[in-house]
Amino acid sequence: MKPDEKMSRQEIEFSFIGALLYDEDKSRKVTRFPFTTEDFLFYRPMFTSVVETVENDGMCDIMLAKINGNLKHEEYKDFVENLNFHPSMVEFYAKKLSEMIVEEKSNALRKSTASKIIAGEDPLTIVAAASNELNEIKAIYGGEETHNDLTNALKDVFEKIEKAEACEALKFGFSPADSLTFGLMPGDNVILAARPSCGKTAFALQLMVMLAKMDIKSFFVSIEMSAKAILGRILASVLKMDMRQKIRSPELTPDHQRTEILATKKQIAYLAERIITTTRPIKSAQQMEAEARRAVKNGAKLIVCDYLQLMDGKGANRNNQVEYISRCWKNMLKELQVPGILLSQLSRKCEEERRLPKLSDLRDSGSIEQDADLIWFLASKPDKNGMMDRSNEIFLLQAKGRDSGIGKRELFFQRETQTFYPLEEVKGGQQ
Repeated sequence: MKPDEKMSRQEIEFSFIGALLYDEDKSRKVTRFPFTTEDFLFYRPMFTSVVETVENDGMCDIMLAKINGNLKHEEYKDFVENLNFHPSMVEFYAKKLSEMIVEEKSNALRKSTASKIIAGEDPLTIVAAASNELNEIKAIYGGEETHNDLTNALKDVFEKIEKAEACEALKFGFSPADSLTFGLMPGDNVILAARPSCGKTAFALQLMVMLAKMDIKSFFVSIEMSAKAILGRILASVLKMDMRQKIRSPELTPDHQRTEILATKKQIAYLAERIITTTRPIKSAQQMEAEARRAVKNGAKLIVCDYLQLMDGKGANRNNQVEYISRCWKNMLKELQVPGILLSQLSRKCEEERRLPKLSDLRDSGSIEQDADLIWFLASKPDKNGMMDRSNEIFLLQAKGRDSGIGKRELFFQRETQTFYPLEEVKGGQQ
């Protein structure tokens, strides 16, 4: 049978199995193809025979398939009479069959998605779930060969080294973070964890403000903070001023401070345009992904979510739910090719035992640690008696760095303005 761009599904199945049967060497590796018996609409028994014979003894031919009883006489006769299959065409027919399966599954997915939206289900959630399913289908049936990824990476890395070019790593301009990570790469999954009052939200927002000053957009998902509360944090960080009372009771703000605040309106507007937020209520991983896709489409180079334990996930218990959220987050970053910072809580154990946090203190699931590329802890320094000191001196601990190792930096946290500084700069300025 000659390859034809207009071949029917039945002809493609027939040609693929025929070429596979006559390719003695490759037929022993039938499992390298992504197909299952459910993918064959016309020659399912024949493909079942192929799989069974390969699993049994590695041999695969028409006679053996007939002996197994899965091939009717008419099918056997049909294959025998068409002896013009060429084994070199097996890859061609496999590609054709994959393309047809992707198209069929995509059409079915579009119809089911439309039906769910018409039925009144949440569009953002449904579209995000459909997007994930479509990506899985393409990954199974339409993925490119993985060896090309390494070849392309090798070429890219050596070209940049030869030309002394900057790579695509995202740097914040904040030396404690940049010196630990060497910059975040596309798809990097960073976990930022701390006990309450250690400033994890303030730290994440400060990094986003520093990116905005460099004209780099980022997307901030806060499940519990309002837009005004986020703006208040940004104002405090930029103005180096405690904004809590000024936002809630502006009439009590002294005139000189009011003038100082109003003078920064253009600067704050510039930053606000580059820190993308959403007023939509976000509780599920699918809703978060839908919003993140929109933000990345609008130019966001970093995604920050505050925080993991407030999100809803699928699973019989909380551990399973957190595992589901963590995996969805990781897959989303990998697909969108932007780094992300996921804020998380720490258990009370480190405080009860009067010590710095460790990886086992991440709450609810070990999958958080497993899925992360980098893990940061913010922790107060223990005092001489082992008590957790509530002073402004904070450790930034990198407890996991897949490509950058582990390390520690000392910070000064000015709580009134929600701003972090390298500790040595603060102490140097006091001398």
